[in-house]
Amino acid sequence: MKKYYLLTAITLLGGTFLFPAKARTPQIGKPRIPLLTDTSYVAYIRLDSVEPRIGAIKTDRSEERDLWGKRTNIGSTRYGLTFTSEGRTVFYSNTTGIYRLDRDGAPRRILDFTASQLQLSPDGRSLLGIKARATSETTEIFTAAVDGTRVTILTPPGEFETAPCWSPDGTQVLYVKRGHIWLRKASGATLREIQTPDAPIGVRDTFFGVRWSPNGRSIVAGCIAGSGSYETRICVFNPDGTGFRILPTGLKYHSGMHWSPDNRKIVFCGGDSTDGSTKYDIFMMNADGSGLVNLTQSPTVSEVEPRWLATW
Repeated sequence: MKKYYLLTAITLLGGTFLFPAKARTPQIGKPRIPLLTDTSYVAYIRLDSVEPRIGAIKTDRSEERDLWGKRTNIGSTRYGLTFTSEGRTVFYSNTTGIYRLDRDGAPRRILDFTASQLQLSPDGRSLLGIKARATSETTEIFTAAVDGTRVTILTPPGEFETAPCWSPDGTQVLYVKRGHIWLRKASGATLREIQTPDAPIGVRDTFFGVRWSPNGRSIVAGCIAGSGSYETRICVFNPDGTGFRILPTGLKYHSGMHWSPDNRKIVFCGGDSTDGSTKYDIFMMNADGSGLVNLTQSPTVSEVEPRWLATW
């Protein structure tokens, strides 16, 4: 049972930290997929001593600042954030609900319940996430329109299901159910479990934080390092579950993995401890695990929940 308690701690609050005027409509349509350059950007949540806020950094580390050049407080607790493809609108959740923030506007609450692991659909029309419940033993995966209407619960009650992720075409949802990876239609119908026969036996039921690559060719996920371990690893495999491999980083803790828009990079939150005794930073590496870079390198403050950002 120990591994399930660990998975609960990692996944329930977003899979990244073990301890704690009329708004404009986003542009709809197929998002552009730019090639990364040295001036690409990564946004994240900075857990400073006053209040969590959203920061951003250039991937060449030449500049780091608050998102959009202004302090963006997100409430007393951080649960997750997701951006529109053009990077000018962010959706996030805290203890009072789900909010929408436009670059030139003020935060506007669109839903009155708390959620985690938010992700915007590929067409920019719908949000996907986990609806918080009174007990940590069960969760609900939901979708909602970006204006807060049409809330739909995808999963049955009484289960613990986390890490929901849109397929690249937005027709399916990948998620984790008690350490196993499942696939269902965005309409709610369960399709199948994704088996990973190439993974070690002690790892196959410890997955969390799954994310499908934009080109649909690979899945990245977190997993426990092995039976009896509290350390986590980053793994990648094919959508049919074959080709499993661990991407070595030399770190003990990994979470919040996200693909770059061009499928060439992965960002994640990482650290040298699993119990919060050391701070966590935002890291970037190539999709094959090479070229690891510590982006934030803050001396005393942790950064979590990295997201690729089209503009800052």
